[in-house]
Amino acid sequence: MAPYPALAELGTVVVVLLLYGFFHVALLSGGDVLAILLFSAIGRFSHGFSAFDAETLRTADPFIAGWFLSAYFLGAYGDDGRGLNGKTNAITAAVKSWAVGVPLGICIRAASIGHIPPTRFIAVTMGSTALLLIGWRALISNILADDKSKKNDVYKRGSPFELFELLTSLVRRW
Repeated sequence: MAPYPALAELGTVVVVLLLYGFFHVALLSGGDVLAILLFSAIGRFSHGFSAFDAETLRTADPFIAGWFLSAYFLGAYGDDGRGLNGKTNAITAAVKSWAVGVPLGICIRAASIGHIPPTRFIAVTMGSTALLLIGWRALISNILADDKSKKNDVYKRGSPFELFELLTSLVRRW
């Protein structure tokens, strides 16, 4: 028996909270990689190449590197990015990381292939990665975010049937 059972329980709580945080980061980073891989696969498929081969990974590599560099430094995996400070902050962290990470990925790609990509490629890359990455982050933040800014609206909760019941009771009084 431990001399201080309360400390043992506190240690268990701390471990569970750390694992919960690691779960969030693993889920977010896995979804981010899948979104970038989907972008790469769609791009390769639209140019007539196979979407399910090692070249898809090679195409996605610079964008994954740019995303993770910016996401780390701009807080996409911190408290804001994980949704601990509300959905709005989670989406804002994703937008900041996208705005720096994808152009950084384009620069890494340009350096690795030896030429600057065409303007159309840059525009399509920015638009499609915005849709995929920010869309993924918005979706997951709506599911997982702990929105502390939400008020306790106990009196505003109700079902659509309550409105119908209210209206019929008013009509019966006439």
